[in-house]
Amino acid sequence: MKRLILLLTVAASLFVSASPSFAENLYTVKAGDTMSQIASEFHLTLQELLAANPQIENANLIHPGESIHINKENGQASSSKKVGVSKQSSSIISSADRDLLARLVHAEAGGEPFAGQVEVANVVLNRVDSNQFPNSIPEVINQPGQFQAVSDGAISQEPDSTNYKAVDEAINNRHNDGSLYYYNPALSTPANCDWFATLPTVTIIGHHIFKK
Repeated sequence: MKRLILLLTVAASLFVSASPSFAENLYTVKAGDTMSQIASEFHLTLQELLAANPQIENANLIHPGESIHINKENGQASSSKKVGVSKQSSSIISSADRDLLARLVHAEAGGEPFAGQVEVANVVLNRVDSNQFPNSIPEVINQPGQFQAVSDGAISQEPDSTNYKAVDEAINNRHNDGSLYYYNPALSTPANCDWFATLPTVTIIGHHIFKK
């Protein structure tokens, strides 16, 4: 009997000592939380947190009440959300995708203000996040009939440092403003202008009008 009591006592002490550790690693999303804030709070980079949670389709869309398990020891995190097929995170891109996006920015908006170049990159990232378009940066950019720079081969031109900065700005300060299209009225056909005119305007920067 004494042996049984001793075993139960040891088991109970192990459970109690383990519980705080588990609780510390479980984070419940609150209203207003962002993935960046959560990563910072648990001493992770945003890339580490997102890489550990590939099921999160949009880094800017997390829901209050969602539980995210944080492992402080190895810098890994996992979410209680069900894992499914997800689109490429627009907050994490490869160097090849960064280069491709900079080439598009250079060809499509190289002569536009810096903010306009950022917004062109943002359109691509918004499309990756949208269910209306393909799931990755290369697929979005190379989708037939979408970007003049791809059609006329201008995307093969080398981007400059400003184009890369614009891409990095769009990625590092990611915000999905809903912009999915842009056009220059002076360079568009009347038919295209008429179609774009039916869409809500997000912003106008330089010669480009951005639509959603």
